[in-house]
Amino acid sequence: MEMRFREIGELTTSLQTYMNNFSPYDSCDAAWLFEAHGLEGHFVTRTLAPGFSVSFVDASLDTVFRFKTKSSQTGLVKIGINLEGIMESKIKGYRHEICGFPGQSYISRVDGEMEMESLISPQKRIRLLEIHFGRDLFRSLCDDSECSLTSYLKSVAGENGNAFTYCSTVLPPAQEETALDIINALSRPEKEAAEALCREFAQRTIIHVGRGMQSASTVISASDIEKIRQSRALLEENLITPPSLKEMAVIIGLNDYKLKAGYRQAYGSTYHRTLTELRLEKARRILLKKDRSVSETAMEVGYGNLGDFGIAFKKRFGMTPRMMLVNALPSEITQVVDTFTD
Repeated sequence: MEMRFREIGELTTSLQTYMNNFSPYDSCDAAWLFEAHGLEGHFVTRTLAPGFSVSFVDASLDTVFRFKTKSSQTGLVKIGINLEGIMESKIKGYRHEICGFPGQSYISRVDGEMEMESLISPQKRIRLLEIHFGRDLFRSLCDDSECSLTSYLKSVAGENGNAFTYCSTVLPPAQEETALDIINALSRPEKEAAEALCREFAQRTIIHVGRGMQSASTVISASDIEKIRQSRALLEENLITPPSLKEMAVIIGLNDYKLKAGYRQAYGSTYHRTLTELRLEKARRILLKKDRSVSETAMEVGYGNLGDFGIAFKKRFGMTPRMMLVNALPSEITQVVDTFTD
């Protein structure tokens, strides 16, 4: 079913109707193209198998887009990733505001009636990919992932009575690449490639959350997200003398509790682990270019003790800094690799 919309009101009404009646067990694919004043883009959804579908939206907005939905979905599990843009949502009966931001992935379950209001502020582009599962299929994916279920994943699998469960985290870069592969596969007539990629993406996300990388119970607001992203950028710029958590909280205008909770929510890690990850990733890039010694690299990323640097580096990459330096690619090839890993 292909539809074109040239009025925002018409699109809003159709979107609300579609989401109110959505079920992953439907067999109707849809493709929408919207070219209304202040809003351009497209939306596509495909059913891959019974209880298994995927949708993708890619749009740019010059105006606020707000819509409300009310549905009675049973056992619907969603695994999604926000590739670009910010969207805020409020769920009736759920005390936290949900805010999606670039790089964020989430798992949620809806069981019963749910009322939701979503708001997308004017922005150059928003791209959202979402995979939908019936509860039984989600449970089988958890079993296939062979990970010990956290309390959160147990609740998603339906082992408690909550009508709505939600968790968000930031996934490794490889997951974003898989998401882009899914989007490309959606343009092909055959469904096998999209189905395989969606299963791969879902299982990797389940494993990531199953290892305890889910967010804290505190859901941060859109303004807080921007401050936390700012703090991460500041960390990356100050690896040698980074601000402490309390100092960073003062710099960006958040209290230290919210900053600590925000890092778990946004990046699935602590403030200090994020600092370590940033240091080691920069060290890896330096060593691959073969223009610094191991000791120079350690100093450049903020390690005063060479032994501590070596231990942390080997734990992260499975080899010592010297092994990576010796086995580094030629500088010309490294530049190409870095282009694709930025």
